[in-house]
This record gives sequence, structure tokens and C-alpha cells, in this order.
Amino acid sequence: MDLKLRAQVESVLRCADKEPMAQMQEVQSLLLAAGLAYKAQEKPTMLLVHPCNRGGLMVNPHDCHSRGCTMVQTGIRPELLQTGSVAFELATDPVAREAQYAANEKMARAAGGMLAPVTRTERLLSVAGSHTSQFFKAMLAGARAADGSSLGAFIAERGPDHLLRKVAEGGWQWFVVQSCVEESFPELPHLLQQAYNAAHAAVTPLSEMEVASSYAAYFAELQGRGSDAEECRRLALERVVAGRPPCGKYVESICHWVLRYGGGADESFPMVQFLQEFAKTYGGTLLLGEDFVRAVAHTEIKEESMPFVRAACLAAQLTSPKVKDGFARLLSPGDVERLKTPGAQVRAREAEAAFRLGWPLYQQARGMDKEGCVPAFGRFLVRGILWLLQKEKHGREKVEFPDMAAISSAYAREVQGAPTPAGAQASRRAPSSGRAALAMSLKDCENPAVHALHVNEHVQVGKRYTCKDHPGRVFVLESLDGSGAKFVATTLFEGQVEVVEELAKLRQWRPTSSMMPEACSVERALALSPLVAMQPEWLRVQAQALLWRGYATHSVRNSELVFGLNPAAVFTGRAFKAKKLRLWPLGNLQLPKAGTTLPKRAVCVSFQGARFQVTAMRPASNFDRAGALAPYWWCKVAEDEDHATMQYVKVVYEELEVHVLQNELPLNQHELLSFAAPSEPVAASPGPKKRARVP
Repeated sequence: MDLKLRAQVESVLRCADKEPMAQMQEVQSLLLAAGLAYKAQEKPTMLLVHPCNRGGLMVNPHDCHSRGCTMVQTGIRPELLQTGSVAFELATDPVAREAQYAANEKMARAAGGMLAPVTRTERLLSVAGSHTSQFFKAMLAGARAADGSSLGAFIAERGPDHLLRKVAEGGWQWFVVQSCVEESFPELPHLLQQAYNAAHAAVTPLSEMEVASSYAAYFAELQGRGSDAEECRRLALERVVAGRPPCGKYVESICHWVLRYGGGADESFPMVQFLQEFAKTYGGTLLLGEDFVRAVAHTEIKEESMPFVRAACLAAQLTSPKVKDGFARLLSPGDVERLKTPGAQVRAREAEAAFRLGWPLYQQARGMDKEGCVPAFGRFLVRGILWLLQKEKHGREKVEFPDMAAISSAYAREVQGAPTPAGAQASRRAPSSGRAALAMSLKDCENPAVHALHVNEHVQVGKRYTCKDHPGRVFVLESLDGSGAKFVATTLFEGQVEVVEELAKLRQWRPTSSMMPEACSVERALALSPLVAMQPEWLRVQAQALLWRGYATHSVRNSELVFGLNPAAVFTGRAFKAKKLRLWPLGNLQLPKAGTTLPKRAVCVSFQGARFQVTAMRPASNFDRAGALAPYWWCKVAEDEDHATMQYVKVVYEELEVHVLQNELPLNQHELLSFAAPSEPVAASPGPKKRARVP
């Protein structure tokens, strides 16, 4: 699949303005035109389920039977089947192909005989139409129905010409994508099944656990490509929302639970994986509801993260015997929020500790591919949370246990017939970066320091803080671990002040932009002494005074000149002999900044080795509004040097070097005063050969 075609497909699938089915039709057209897909009549026995289907949940056998039975009772319509049937060819790579077979074999075993076994003669992996194809395949295999009867009876009761038998044995038309497409575009199965699920959401809505599984899969996939955590979070959320799930209003809460309590991307979110498998154990898909999901994701339990207790709440809800409008009603949001109360916290800590110790048993049994480990640990969680909330009589089993020890013993017997082992204590050290990881592992959840960083998002090692209990001081958070947070303040004369704060009180510390107290060094203090630091300003003041006195003493008086407007110009008011008319550049002096390039017509003076720029007094447009008439600034620029009536002359007045304008030739009355424009700032020009000194 070339990059251009891939970009076209991605553009179609990410276009928010198009309906999902319109997207699918356009993608199919692109793949067909490129020769990378085809349409074929395929039998159900040739179909497996793509491992990415519904975020890795694949097919729930109870949902499969429920929808299949409804279809049989209402009548088969082959033309509708083929519009929603899409599959990929099995991988040609032996390793990838084996993984696809293994995922389907695991799904079949977990179904407890409700799905057809894998024969390894199959050639396709469905991403749309999976429940339908697996129901027909289960009927042909005589799989067990939920009530213990055989699904094969549906076909046996019908003759050879019945439409149900024809479809089951002959199949229907499928849109098949070649395996090479998935090899070069591994996200395409995700995106295709997502779009079809969105199109079918009105009939088969995506559950919260399916959304959580999809988000976890996307996040792990993006992280595996090297994306940073924040980019993984954003892009995975965009992909999930693009599927338009019914839980769209609170999908961010689902994603928050995945990242905070799902077990971490480095371990492929093991808690999410467990719950997605457990969700298929007791029946069809159940919805959890917005308020319940928000409570599980966001309820803060003092100094505790309790990922297992939260997972237990979800597990219990997934087994709810009480269902209303498709929503589970075993637990309520209020039950979850009760965990914050002092009375419930003691039992919650006991349950969390027991769950944590039981987790390694589940992982060990799962690693050995031991049957029954998923429902065993699921029952352990459900029994524990119902005991904690005192709602055991409302559960499926309706069995009351005296304490968590009895529940743990029952779990140990069920999972492997051995007592629950003592778990090793996890490290209590906070992350070295000083910030909690975005996707938390279960060990991180056990670490109170990591939990404190997540609960107090404003806290970060190395940042500055203030606290009302320590007024007037600015602290830096130096370290944070299970024993507390170490804040350090610097004082001018008392050295460092250390405060070790309890993690539960971190909310009292507020970030600040104020700086730490700092004492100036003796060397720096001497360098910044006013007599040193203000030396340039002192020179400027002296130069300014000399410029003023020089102008008052030696510059021509305004009464001897004529000022004109429109255009602005200055003329002689009487005749002047050669070198008898001088115009001084009066104005405020400024010290140019180091490295500044002065304009070509800038006028400067020099005093004791320092150079200062003279601020020009520009001609006014109205004599009534003029602040001061300094004739130097009214002189016009001559067309060339031959037409100039005034020339630059450098004069020295009591150590002040000034470039004044002077007439080198006699001037008549009413003659325009002009000068040749300098090619560089006046103070840097070579000036005339003769150097005049002002007495």
C-alpha cells in the first residue's frame, strides 16, 4: 500500500463531516480501485474474528447468541448481511498468523462451548459482521446455547431449501481486504471496525469497557511508535471519539481511569485486559452509565489510589443481575463515593490489600494459560467489593462472607488450590523526574508518593512553593517519597530551613513565581556601587551642562536668524563674515546602547572618552505650538556639497568635543542655511582638517 493511497484512506476515515457508512463506501472504493480488496462469497466456517475487534474484546458469546436468535426469529435478509460484512485475509507471516489463531482459540475457550472451535482451516478475520458470522458458525458446529440447548437445532429443524440453511452453509458476500494492506497499514483494521461500530451504534452501542479497551490499545500502539505520553493521550482520545460512542459525553472519564488505574502502558494495561475478558463471562454487554463511571474514575480516597477497589466496582457492575434500559444497577455512584467516608476506608484498605496479594496468583495462572483464572479473580473482586459495601445479598451469588480472609481463601482454592502468597512490598520512591507518569502501573498505584503527585497536580519536584503555615518564606520541593515531601527554604543569615510535610497536606502548598532570598556578594556589591554603576550617567550630566553652556556662549542668537515654515527652513537675518556663524546641536544627551548602530545623520558629542547622542529638536508645524527653536535642527540638507552654505566643524569646549555647523564663506542677508548630508554619524566623521578650539 503506497503512501499516497494510505493518506487518502486516513483522510476519509478522519473526516468528521462524513457519516460512518459514507466513509466506509469511499474507503472500499479506494481499495477496490487499487486492487487491494475484492468481494467474494464466503462461508461462515472460513471466518475468524480479528484480534483488534471492539478494542480486543472480539466477540461476547452472549451478545452473539442474543443478536443471532433475534435475527433468526425476525427472518434472514442476505442483502443486509453483505452491507456490513468486512474481513481481512489472515497474515502471511507465520508469527503474526499464529497470534491471530491463538487469540481466536482463547476466545473460544473462554466462551465455554458457546462458540465454534477454531479448526485452523479459516482464511479470513472479520472486523465487521463478526457476531453474525460467529453465530452461524456456532450453529453449524452445534455449539451450546446459554440455556444448555444446542444451537444446531435451528438448522436441523429447517429443510434444505430454507433460507437460514442456505445462508449458513453457502455464506454471503464479503468485502475482503488483502493481508498486505494490514502489514503496511496496521491501524486500518482498528479504523474500519471503529467506523462500522459507529454506524451500527444505534442497534449495538459500544459499551464503556469496549471504549476503554480501544483507548488502551490505541495508547499502547502510539507509545510503541515513540510518541510522547501527552501526544499518545491526545491522539488516542481523538481516535476513540471519532467512533462516536454513546458514552461520548464522559469518554474522558473512561480514558482517565485507563491511564490512572488501568495498570500502565508498559504492561499493556493489564487491568483493562482483565476486565474486558471478564465482561464476557456472565452475559451480554452491559452499560455502566455516566455518573457511575465518573465516580469510579474521579472519586479521591484520602492518601489512596486503590486501583483494585475501583476495578472491583466495575467488575461487580458487569455482573449485575439488575438491569434497566441496558444499564447495570447493582451499584450506584453513591456506593462508590461512600469509600471516602472514614468508616468505609478501613474496610477498603483491607480489601485493596487482599486484592493486591491475589493479583500475582491470577497472573501466574494466566501465564500458564490456565482455564478459569479470569472468572476466579473476577469473582474475588466482586465478592470483596460487595462485602465492603455490605451488598452481598444483591449480587448474583447471594453468598455472605464473614470477612476478607474468607473471600481470599475461597479465591485461592478456586484459582489453584493453594493459599494466597504474601506479596512483596513495592518501592516507595517517587519517580525521578518529580512528576507522576501519565499512564500509571499497578505498582505506581501502590506507591503513596506517586498517588500524591497525581492527586496534587500542582506539585512537582524542583518547583517553588509557599505555605500559610510558613509566612514570608519561599520553598523549593527538593524530594518526595512515601514518608513525606521535603521542602527547603534559603534564608540570608540562618542557612537553609527544611520542612518535611505529610503527603495529605500537600494541598496547602501553593506554586509561586517569587524567587528565593539571595544575598549579594561583596564583589558584586562593589561593582554596583553608585560611584561605579552610575559613572556613565555622571559623565552624561557633565556633558549635558557643557553643551548647554557652549550653546549659550558661542551659538548664534535666534534674533539674528529668520525661521520659516512650509517648508521648514532657517535663513540669515543679516550678513555674516566667514566663520562667524555657528550653530550648536542643542538637545538632550543619551548614552547609546552597546552594539547599537547609529543612523547616518545621528549627531554625537564626546566627553572624557564617552560618546553621547544628541536628541534632535525637530521643527514644529506651527510656531504657536513650538516648544523651542534650535536653529541647528532647522538647517536644510543641500543638494550637494557645492550648494551647502554650512559645514561641519569639530570644536572642543572644556573637554567636550562637538560638531557644530559653521559658514566657511561669507553669507548675505536672507540666505538659506544648508549643509551636505554626512555619510556616517557626525561624531565619527573625519571633519575638517582645521580643528577649532573654543576659548
